[in-house]
Amino acid sequence: MAAKYASEWNCVSLTPQAYGHKRDVMARACEATDRDPNEIEHSMMMFHAVGPPELVQAGGRFAQGMFGRPGQSLDDFLTEFGSMGRLVGGADQVVDSLGKLAEAGVAEVQFQHFLFDRDDVPEFLARDVAPQVADLAIGSHT
Repeated sequence: MAAKYASEWNCVSLTPQAYGHKRDVMARACEATDRDPNEIEHSMMMFHAVGPPELVQAGGRFAQGMFGRPGQSLDDFLTEFGSMGRLVGGADQVVDSLGKLAEAGVAEVQFQHFLFDRDDVPEFLARDVAPQVADLAIGSHT
C-alpha cells in the first residue's frame, strides 16, 4: 500500500546497503502500481552516539542500556552498534556516513536524541556536521 499512497518513506537506522535493498523493493512495488518511485521522499531516523569522544561515550552508554547485551564492553557495543547502521563517532565519521546514505538515496536524516538534559549533541551536529552536509546531492536511485 505504501507504494501506491505514501508521500514519504521513513526507515530506522539502516546501513546504506540494507537501505539500498529496501529502496529497490519499494521501487519495484511502485512500478507494479504504475507509480514513479521518485515521487516518494526518503528519510531515515538514526540512533546514534556522536560527537567528541566524551559525547560518544555518553551516548553510547545510554544506547547500551537500550540495545546492549549484559556484560558487553562499551567499545564492543559501539562497534556492533555502528555496524548495524547506527551513527557512531566524531564529525568526520558522521559526515562520511551521511554521505553514503545520501548516495544510497536518503534525502533527510533525523537524529534520535535521548540525552535530553544536554544540548551538546544538537550543538555538535549544528556546528560540526550540518555545514559539511548541507549540499549533499540527492539524485534518482531507482
